[in-house]
Amino acid sequence: MKKEFIFQISKSTAVRSEESVRIPFATSQMLLRVRLEKEYSGMGYLVVYDQEGRVRLWHLLGHGERELLIGSGGKDTSVGGVPGSIEAGNWKIELFLFTEYIAQFLGDAVVNFVIELETFDDETAEEDGKMPFQVSDVIGEQEWISKTAAGKQILTVLDHYDWKREVCRETMWYKGDFHTHTTLSDGKETTASAMEKAKLTELDFYVPTEHNAIHTGWVDTSLLILPGIEITTEQGHCNFFGIDRMPKVLPQLMEHVGDESSEQFMYEAIAEAKERNWIVSVNHPFLHIWKWKHGGLALQDMDCLEVINDPTYPYAKEANEQAVAFLDLLWEDGWNIWGVGGSDSHNLLEERYDGAELPSIAGDPGTFVFCEGLSAKELMKRVRCGNMYVSRFCMGAFEIFCNGNRYLPGDELQFEEDTVSVEYHIRVYHTTERICLYMIREGRRELLRQTEEADGSVTAEAKAEFRQGEWSYMRAEVRNEAGELLAYVNPVYHGRKTHECMTFAEAVKKFEGR
Repeated sequence: MKKEFIFQISKSTAVRSEESVRIPFATSQMLLRVRLEKEYSGMGYLVVYDQEGRVRLWHLLGHGERELLIGSGGKDTSVGGVPGSIEAGNWKIELFLFTEYIAQFLGDAVVNFVIELETFDDETAEEDGKMPFQVSDVIGEQEWISKTAAGKQILTVLDHYDWKREVCRETMWYKGDFHTHTTLSDGKETTASAMEKAKLTELDFYVPTEHNAIHTGWVDTSLLILPGIEITTEQGHCNFFGIDRMPKVLPQLMEHVGDESSEQFMYEAIAEAKERNWIVSVNHPFLHIWKWKHGGLALQDMDCLEVINDPTYPYAKEANEQAVAFLDLLWEDGWNIWGVGGSDSHNLLEERYDGAELPSIAGDPGTFVFCEGLSAKELMKRVRCGNMYVSRFCMGAFEIFCNGNRYLPGDELQFEEDTVSVEYHIRVYHTTERICLYMIREGRRELLRQTEEADGSVTAEAKAEFRQGEWSYMRAEVRNEAGELLAYVNPVYHGRKTHECMTFAEAVKKFEGR
């Protein structure tokens, strides 16, 4: 069967539109062909519900294919789809407008968003010599939803994802990227090409964080893929790492993404994240029109703050410096919130932002996480502990000693004495430019005396006193001679402090008053 749907879109169109269609017989495939002018390609999410009201496809029509397929498995189902049989009954197609895109690009234009739906007739196909539908941008070999769950769930649950599978057993620093995009949302790379790019920057793990959409599987790869999502409203973006399902409030948030009620839906999503033990990271908090404006966010609900976001982007340098300084303010106020990095890469390798010499690519920056074997479970554990550093164009080794015990960045220093001396040893290597090493203590930056070693690495040492029960932290930082940030190393700390700021807005107010 075939049926065509036309959604007429203007800046006054409701965020959510829907059409229903009756599927007369069960079949193995459903194909949706989208006709839309290229310049408006990112303005809408296409969502398909089956006869039981279950999500079968959730896809932002950005730079990817114009043919989307729901099939029986990961190799014949488009990214964002849920494989399984196409049963007879009343199905529903929804279109959610990406209001941020509409505001930027649509203007006063009126465009037609055309969808042609076609099902594959298994019974007559052999007689007619008809081949099954094929698309190239498919889920791939890794399917994160079992066939049983696909037939029961309403919103997507990743019940077949293996949290304990180790892709490497070594104890070491693993490099990854906590903020990435593919053709499932507004990125230009397929999952397959994204994995090829990941080899160039020697990534060990990769976190896909699509705008208000989740992956249901992945192509075959040696990397650890940790499921994530970027919850996106016009008032700010935040990532959830380690998700095991689609956030239940996502459809309501999508419908109200551009109005004042989006703030409440954002907080509901974050509440679910905390309940399900997902990691919450606020993205690019001071970046241009995408800065974080959900000021009512409780700081106790933040696990991470993005301190280096796509450093090739025109507004990134100042925004990233603000994020680093803001995170120091949070630490001075006694909050354990960890710095992470994200390339936020959307582009092809050959593309450049205006004025940029380097491409925006996954792994720039890289976030290094210390793990005892690389599995999703271990990675999540270490991120929660802050055992990580963020870097560009360099790698580091950090040895921290207190009372003869060795600590990692992110660790809480344990001691019983009234006062102890902490020794911090830094070695930075694989850098192609002259660097400066710093130690930051209570927001004060100290330039360290450093040594250039015979192997090309740069070393430095620092000492600091910590007092029993008294809140204090110290962290390392690497910059080039021009003062540009190359590495942010998460703090070690001791003690407790009564917080002055309890919400994001209170902290921003204090930050801006400095």
